[in-house]
Amino acid sequence: MQAPKYRGLIVDDEEPIRRLLAQALACEGIRCDQAADGRQALERYRSRRYDVVVTDLRMPNRHGHALCVDLLESSNKPLIVVLTGVIEPRLVRDLLARGVDDVEFKPVDFRAFAAKIKVLLETRPTLLRRNGGETDRPNPSTDPRPDEDAGPSAEDWTCQDGENEATDAQAPPSARSMAVQAASPGRDRAPTGARASTDGPPQPARSDAATDRSEENVVLILSHSTNCTDKLPGRLQSDTTRTIVCGNSDELYRRLREQRVDLVILDQKLDGFLSGLDLLEKMHSDLLRPDAILLGELDSADLERADGLGIEATLPSDVPLGDLDHAAHRLLETRNAADPLIPPQARKLVELYEDIPVLPQLLTQLLRYMEMSSEEIPLKKLADEISVDSRATAEILKLTNSATLGVGQEVVKVLDAVNLLGPKRTITLILSSATMHAQSELLKGWSEPLRVWYQHRSVVIASTASVFAKRLEKVSPNTAFTLGLLQDIGILVLANRGRERYLHSLLDRFRSIGHLDLATLEEQAYKLTHAEVSAAVLDRWKLPQALVAPVLFHHRADGEEQCDATEQAFLRVMRVGEALANLSDVKHVSRRMKLNRLLTHYGGKQHQTCRECIEAGLGKAREACQLFSLPVPSEEEMQRLLQRATQTEKLLDGSDLSEEAARELAPEES
Repeated sequence: MQAPKYRGLIVDDEEPIRRLLAQALACEGIRCDQAADGRQALERYRSRRYDVVVTDLRMPNRHGHALCVDLLESSNKPLIVVLTGVIEPRLVRDLLARGVDDVEFKPVDFRAFAAKIKVLLETRPTLLRRNGGETDRPNPSTDPRPDEDAGPSAEDWTCQDGENEATDAQAPPSARSMAVQAASPGRDRAPTGARASTDGPPQPARSDAATDRSEENVVLILSHSTNCTDKLPGRLQSDTTRTIVCGNSDELYRRLREQRVDLVILDQKLDGFLSGLDLLEKMHSDLLRPDAILLGELDSADLERADGLGIEATLPSDVPLGDLDHAAHRLLETRNAADPLIPPQARKLVELYEDIPVLPQLLTQLLRYMEMSSEEIPLKKLADEISVDSRATAEILKLTNSATLGVGQEVVKVLDAVNLLGPKRTITLILSSATMHAQSELLKGWSEPLRVWYQHRSVVIASTASVFAKRLEKVSPNTAFTLGLLQDIGILVLANRGRERYLHSLLDRFRSIGHLDLATLEEQAYKLTHAEVSAAVLDRWKLPQALVAPVLFHHRADGEEQCDATEQAFLRVMRVGEALANLSDVKHVSRRMKLNRLLTHYGGKQHQTCRECIEAGLGKAREACQLFSLPVPSEEEMQRLLQRATQTEKLLDGSDLSEEAARELAPEES
C-alpha cells in the first residue's frame, strides 16, 4: 500500500461498495472519506479539501447529479468521477459537458478503477488548487501537452491499461460510446437547425445539449499578457464564441453594461486604482455576474475575497496557454450545458420566444440561501444584497407594510423587514413577486377572464402545495409555494406562441370537458407539455436544479423515479395543488378521482387533515391574491371549490363507487 498522496471522498448509498472502493484507492495512495448520500457528501466537502470525489447518481436525500452540479460550481473543483448503474446516454453527455471528468458504469474492477483514478489525478490540467494559498503548478513530467490545441482526446476517457477491458465490455456499447463522444470539445460539433411551425411551437431537429443554443458566447479579456491578448482570442474564437480584448477597465465595464457577457478573463494587477478583484466586486455589486478567470499571484486575503465572490477559476499569471484555453472552454461548456432531460423542442421554443421576461440576477444570488437553515443565513448580508436592487427593495418594503401581513408598524429598512419576516420568507416573497411580474408580462394581450383564470389557478396551486408541504410532507412550504407559481408558466409560453390553436383547440376544451387532461392534449398536438416548457424557462432563468426538476417531472408518469425523496415530496404537493385547481374549471368524476388518488398517498387516517389542508390552502390563496394585488376570488368561489374537493373524501379508503356516489359525481360539462 502506498503512502497517502491524495485525499478522496466516496459517495454511495451502498456501504460494501464504499468500503471496497476505499480499500482499492488506498492501495494507490488515495486516502478516502465516505458519505452515504449527496447531502452528507456536501457537508464533508465544505469542511475539507478533496482531490477527487467519486459519486453514485441514485441516492436518497440528494442525488449524485445535483451533487456534481454543486461541486462544479465550487471555487476549488476536485476531480469528479461518476460511478453509477444508471445507463442513460443523455445524462452521460450532460455530466461530461458540464465538466465531470469521467463516467463509469457498475460493476467495475475496483483495482483497475482505482488505478485509473490515480492516472487522472496525475495528468489532469492543473487549475489553481487552493488550500490557504497552496498552488499546484504544471509538472512537465506528469502533464505533457505536446499539442496544446488538442484538448482532451478520446483516449483520455478510456482505460489506461488492459485490466479494465472486461469491465468496459459489461456496459452497453451505446452508453460507452456516447460517453466518449461527449468528451470531445463542444465547439467541434456542427450546430443543428430548427424547423419552424406556423401555428404552434417549432419542432427542432434533436441536437446535443451543449450546441443547441442560438446565442453566441461573449468573452472579454483585460490583461497585459501577450498570451491572453494575442494568442488566446484565436483559440477561443469560433462560430459560437466571440472574443473581445479590452484596452482598460472602463472599456470592459462599458461592454458589460451594453451586452450579455459569458466569461471575463482579467489580471489581478491592472493599470489604475482598481485591482482585478476590486473590479469583480464592483461587477457583483451591480449584479453583473459573468463567469470569471482571475490571473495573478494571490495571497491568502485575496484568495478569501475570491472565494467570497465565487470566482470560477484563479490561475497564476504565467499559466501555460494550453491550460488557460482549457479552463476557458470548460467554463463556457459548463455554462452552455443544458439539463439533458428537458426536450430539445421545449428548449428551442423558449430560445426562439423573445418576449420571455428576464428575472433579476439578484434572485440567483438569493436562492443559494434556500438550502441553508434559517439560523445559518447572515441577515445583514442578505439585507445588503437585497438593498442593491431598488425594485426588490421597494417590493419587499411594500409587502411587509401591507395589511395582509399585518406587521402593525411601518418598516422603512430592508434589514428590519428581513428580521420581521424571516430570511426564507423574505426570499420567497421576492421570488414570488418577480414570478408574478413575469406572468403579468406574458399575460398581456389575454382577455380579462382568461387572465384572471390563470392568476387564480397559479395561486391556488401554490398555496395548496405550500400547506400540504408543511403539514403532511414536512418539507419547505416556501419552496413548495414557489414551485406552484412556476410549474404552469409553460402554459403562457405555449399559448402566446400557438395563440388561437392553443387557446381554443386545447385550453378551451380542457376547461370545459372534464375528462380531458391538458398535458395529454399538448403531447398529442405538439409532442411536448407545458411542464417541459416551464422547465426550459426556469433553466433559461438559471434557477437551481432543485426547482427545475420537480417542475419538469410533475406531468411525467415516471417523475418520482427520476427524483430524490425531497423532490418526490414536492412533486406530490404540486400535483395535489394542480388537481384541486383543475376542479375549479368543471365538476367531473375523473377530476375528482384524480385528486382522490393523490390524497390516498397520505392514508385513510389523514381524512380530516387533508380536508383541513385544502381549506387552509384556499384561504391562503385569497390572502396571496390580496398581498400581490391580484383579483381576489370571492368567498363563494372558494367555498364551492372546497365542497367539490372535499366530497372526494368519501373515496379516500379506496372503495369502489356506489351508484349513489356516481350520480353525485356526475359530470358538469358541455
